[in-house]
Amino acid sequence: MGEQLAESAHTLRRTYDLLAERYARINAGLPEQVRVSGEVFLAHLPQTRVLDVGCGHGRDMDWLAGRGCRVIGLDFSAGMLRQAWPRSLVQGDMQRQPFPGDAFGGVWCNATLLHLPKRLAPLALAEMRRVLSQRGMLFLSLQGGQGEAWESSSYGLALPRFFARYTRDEAMRLLGDHGFALVHYSEAAQNPRRFWLHFVAEAV
Repeated sequence: MGEQLAESAHTLRRTYDLLAERYARINAGLPEQVRVSGEVFLAHLPQTRVLDVGCGHGRDMDWLAGRGCRVIGLDFSAGMLRQAWPRSLVQGDMQRQPFPGDAFGGVWCNATLLHLPKRLAPLALAEMRRVLSQRGMLFLSLQGGQGEAWESSSYGLALPRFFARYTRDEAMRLLGDHGFALVHYSEAAQNPRRFWLHFVAEAV
């Protein structure tokens, strides 16, 4: 099982390394609904040091920094981090974050947790809670739906990515079980077949 998980992580990392330049070009603009939820997140921050988990090419980091945050980006893909350079960046795994406890007033996790198998999501969320200060804030976006599977095409290329999709109630239970209380929730349709769940939650 451990070898299978390691191989899956390697496959996903390789996909994002190869996809990084195209991904950054296609996803240059911050979606409006993310911005709306982001304003709620910012309004409740106890302090301005924020960790962007799965920072990718740095788009969200720039928006947060422009709103007064001191942002560090964490990503496991060297290719994505090259797109984000020269921002404050760390290469690492969201399940084993290289930061001390209580280090951040906010954790921003936009379209990242969905790439983990659901059985690993509790470990990642526990790590996010660990690095947050008391009453720190989490922004979490997930794709709505059910189930989890590998998909063979990414942005028109034959590159596999893993997706875990959640119902609202399923995600709410996950947050509640790992020390978070909901502050704000919204849904946003990306297209007729895909929608997003946006959560802003407080560490309690």
